[in-house]
Amino acid sequence: MSQPIIEIEIINACLSFGAKDAAKLVNGIDSYCVVKMFGKEIARTEVSVGSFDPIWHEKFPKSLHDLDGKEVINNRPFYLESIDVEVYDCSKALGDKHNKIFETRVPISNIGLFKSYRLIKCYGSDHKEQQLEENRIFIRISRVNHPIYDLSLIHI
Repeated sequence: MSQPIIEIEIINACLSFGAKDAAKLVNGIDSYCVVKMFGKEIARTEVSVGSFDPIWHEKFPKSLHDLDGKEVINNRPFYLESIDVEVYDCSKALGDKHNKIFETRVPISNIGLFKSYRLIKCYGSDHKEQQLEENRIFIRISRVNHPIYDLSLIHI
């Protein structure tokens, strides 16, 4: 297995639902993130319990081998692709049901940047509150040292 080439770090989020549900305002929600690439789940954070400002701070490496295969299939460099990040509510009040409440798309070309991304409310989610600009998730995509990037290997 090859060394990782990128590392996706899900840091934290700011989730606002307005003042419609007093119980949620007091208790917060239990939430987790799912990271998808090319429609396939590649990572999942742990559940952050009882918060509108969940902190996950989890890192997920993606190997060069995985990305090389997609370059061939899609006939374009992997850094032109993006990852999808979905936020789920798994509060006890929902039972075994986990509702996808927010989602966003993060370009892999943002390697080296720590950025916040606007979360879009999912169509059909149980949360009927208005879309709020402050719903954001903080993500960093880092390039991990790999021989392919070692300039000393390039002979001009």
